[in-house]
Amino acid sequence: MITKYSGGEKEKNKGERFFQIVLFLLTLFLIGYLSISNYRINKKRAEIAGEVNILMGQVRALEDKKEVLEIGISETEKDSYWEEKVREQGYIKEGEHSVVVIPPSETEIEQKEQESSFSQRIWQKVRSFFENIQEL
Repeated sequence: MITKYSGGEKEKNKGERFFQIVLFLLTLFLIGYLSISNYRINKKRAEIAGEVNILMGQVRALEDKKEVLEIGISETEKDSYWEEKVREQGYIKEGEHSVVVIPPSETEIEQKEQESSFSQRIWQKVRSFFENIQEL
């Protein structure tokens, strides 16, 4: 017996084939979309991790500064600190005498330079005299 081939099966196969292609394209699109989303999320995560590291460094620096300031505060609570500050401003205790050291003027400095250069000239002449004697 010869079987007849009906056109309905061909259209049925076309419908299944079309459904498979559409399903394949949707799957491909979904995989692509999820891959791109994953890439963006990882990139954003790396940026945030970098910012966190920077902020942690700033926190450590601020904690160190806080410790230094707390030490400074504890130092200011001592009487010796305030006495030193007051003395820096020129105040003295009762019964003490203040001594002021005046720096030398420019003319005094020039005179000292000339004196040292004069003594150097004399020393050079004495040296050359003894060298001449040794040559003879």
